[in-house]
Order: sequence, then C-alpha cells, then structure tokens
Amino acid sequence: MALTQSDKNEIKTIIKSELRDFLNTNQTQVEIIKIVKKEMGARDINEKVVELAAKVVSELFKTMWQRKSFWEDTIKKVR
Repeated sequence: MALTQSDKNEIKTIIKSELRDFLNTNQTQVEIIKIVKKEMGARDINEKVVELAAKVVSELFKTMWQRKSFWEDTIKKVR
C-alpha cells in the first residue's frame, strides 16, 4: 500500500516536531558543543570564533579596497 500525500505530510510534521524537541534539549546542546570543540581542536571556542571573525573582516576590507572603484562613486552620490 502506497503512502498518500497527506500521509507524507503528516510524517514530515511528526519528524520536524521530534527533531525540534530533540535539538532543544540541554543534552543535545552539550554534545554538539563537545563535537565542535573536538573538531576545531581548541579548548575555547571563543578563541577560534574571534580568529575566524578577524579573518573574515580582514578579507572583506581587502576585497572592498580592491573593488573600490565599483562602489566609491555610488557612496559619493548619497546625500
């Protein structure tokens, strides 16, 4: 017996609800943090986040400087 579209939609709803409940538990959050720390190889995630954010901002400004002629005139026209 094949599943109807309404059966499939009901299954999706149940799965989404169960997954949402599972991810909102403290145990899950603790496990995810452990995995991230292990994969990043750092004791403190904040150090890695700061390092990554600094690299991203640095690259952004570098790219903006290289393409300065593209956006400079538009900003000069703003009053």
